[in-house]
Amino acid sequence: MNTSNIKKYAPKARAVFENKQIELREFDDKLKRHADMQKTLDLDDGVKVNYGKFGGLLVDVKAITWKK
Repeated sequence: MNTSNIKKYAPKARAVFENKQIELREFDDKLKRHADMQKTLDLDDGVKVNYGKFGGLLVDVKAITWKK
């Protein structure tokens, strides 16, 4: 990669990394709050109920719990 390509793409790459860093910090804060709550999981409740206890931490919770 030559210098002009680096100068062209470096700011875009930096912005992507900074946005990911912000996203990870926000997720880390959410994860810490949930960990501090020390939620208990009951396997007899099933996946729907246990997924619902973790709100925005898990991907696509609405599809699992059937909430709109």
